[in-house]
Amino acid sequence: MVHFFWLLLIGVVLGAAFGCFTEGSASQKVSSGAKTFLQFAGISLALGWLFYFLPF
Repeated sequence: MVHFFWLLLIGVVLGAAFGCFTEGSASQKVSSGAKTFLQFAGISLALGWLFYFLPF
């Protein structure tokens, strides 16, 4: 569970940073930050499940 917490924390930090550096209005920055966070978390969880089922 600790890994999941750190994954989400890093996702929030990266989403906020990318949102701040995106050009555009405030709503575009928030949208970009949220999209970055959701993509980071979603892809990480999908890869985690993929690797769970692969035999090593």
